[in-house]
Amino acid sequence: MHLVPLTAIDKEERRDGGLDSRKVMSVTRQWPLGSEKATLLGWLPPWDSAAETLLTGWQVTTDVWLNLLSQWPGKPHVYHSTISIVLTVLIVLVLFYLFSFFTFKVVAEEEKKGQYACLLKLFEEGDVEWWENGEVIEVQLPCVLVAATPLFLHVGCLACSVVSSSRGVGTSKEMSVAKKLMRCVILDLDGTLLNTDGIVGNVLKVLLGKYGKEWDGREAQQIVGKTPFEAAAVVVQDYGLPCSTVEFLSEISPLFSDQWHNIKALPGSNRLIKHLKSHGVPMALASNSPRESIEAKISFHDGWKNSFPVIVGGDEVRTGKPSPEIFLEAARRLSMEPSSCLVIEDSLPGVTAGKTAEMEVVAVPSLPKQSHLYTAADAVINSLLDLQLEKWGLPPFEDWVEGTLPIDPWYIGGPVIKGFGRGSKVLGIPTANLSTKGYSDLLSEHPAGVYFGWAGLSTRGVFKMVMSIGWNPYFNNKEKTIEPWLLHDFNEDFYGEELRLVIVGYIRPEANFPSLESLIAKIHEDSRNAERALDLPLYSNFKNDSYLRST
Repeated sequence: MHLVPLTAIDKEERRDGGLDSRKVMSVTRQWPLGSEKATLLGWLPPWDSAAETLLTGWQVTTDVWLNLLSQWPGKPHVYHSTISIVLTVLIVLVLFYLFSFFTFKVVAEEEKKGQYACLLKLFEEGDVEWWENGEVIEVQLPCVLVAATPLFLHVGCLACSVVSSSRGVGTSKEMSVAKKLMRCVILDLDGTLLNTDGIVGNVLKVLLGKYGKEWDGREAQQIVGKTPFEAAAVVVQDYGLPCSTVEFLSEISPLFSDQWHNIKALPGSNRLIKHLKSHGVPMALASNSPRESIEAKISFHDGWKNSFPVIVGGDEVRTGKPSPEIFLEAARRLSMEPSSCLVIEDSLPGVTAGKTAEMEVVAVPSLPKQSHLYTAADAVINSLLDLQLEKWGLPPFEDWVEGTLPIDPWYIGGPVIKGFGRGSKVLGIPTANLSTKGYSDLLSEHPAGVYFGWAGLSTRGVFKMVMSIGWNPYFNNKEKTIEPWLLHDFNEDFYGEELRLVIVGYIRPEANFPSLESLIAKIHEDSRNAERALDLPLYSNFKNDSYLRST
């Protein structure tokens, strides 16, 4: 192996001013037969001390293969990219014989010109020429197939990104962050990982009742993401309570503590934590709640305490969110630069804090129908089930099956009721609507979206089913509804009959559509995906669940 430094500065200077991929602005690839520019940040791995880092063709190739697969439209399945991979390999083989060397130009930020250094580890012995030309550090090296492969693969990856954007996958803002490489994830707790909304409402009902007041939820939007003291102040003032904020907080805190064991993890929380931990991605919790209550809450969830080496509570910083201090402190304890941190938040104060800290922010709004308020976030998703980590250079989830996501099964049932009368008449899709009375807590746990599973009618049998949960933004419902579509032709209505549902998988988040025709087309696509997936053993075994046949 032949190791060659790219700059002529001594070892100590290289240690102090090591190359940081976050400071690299662009890379230009020049060929002997012409010049072609491409942004190749995706193949540059992040590092802290370049003098101690070896950039090998194999490491880079692995990273770019994953990036290539993840950039394909839709879910990151390998089979989606087979054709692209084959073509890319062929291009590599052809260009291997056409060109004998590459020249790279690494352009640094103004204040760091000429200070960067790194080591290249080549797969064959040979001289590597380098020189500095004003703002540019140029390196010429022999054409080694293994070392060159990442460059071609990344060109394929860029092509996939172009295809994705041309097909309308994601917003322009989401596409703009697709090539950014994050090194750690900082998560909020309440409303992001844990479903605390129901607990808050129940506790406030009890305490306000002592003062002859009734909690109506109107302050929910004002208190989400606030510190406990700020939230208490809002309630005291809005309800005109005859006590101080401190007194109210001292009364309500023990009531909350008694309920921590009842707080459930939000869908996708355990999946995300296990995935990041298994891939060695550093994680931190940063919450406006006191450190003691954070640790108490997560103690009721298996594996959570050991998954977060860093926890920062609101009582450990001078000012909580929307101040960036709590996220900056989390990054400091993780020994990470803020620009390499991905923040996942549910509240507007949290989003503001993350962006002020100059971090990338994914918003998962905890309050319904509020997504339009999160314009500052780099991406807004419906739930953690929709998180695509590969957009930030993190390991992608690999549990999607045939365009569907297996979930822990959940159960709901009741008599079939008349809905809005638009399923058959307007959409041509006969849905069997269920009353949401008695299921408000269950519905609050599950994000709006399209699910699928099995439906049981006591006198008719068990049938495949695709189901919508949410507000139907095209029709702008005022309440969250459940609308199952039994994938079977019935000759008559069955209003009043007992319907049992076992929901086993997730397809997509709820979405608005520009036209009725596009909505209908998407519903039929969902039904085809559900019908195909339910034939898989992973899902078909639930057809025999005893709940479907009970009365």
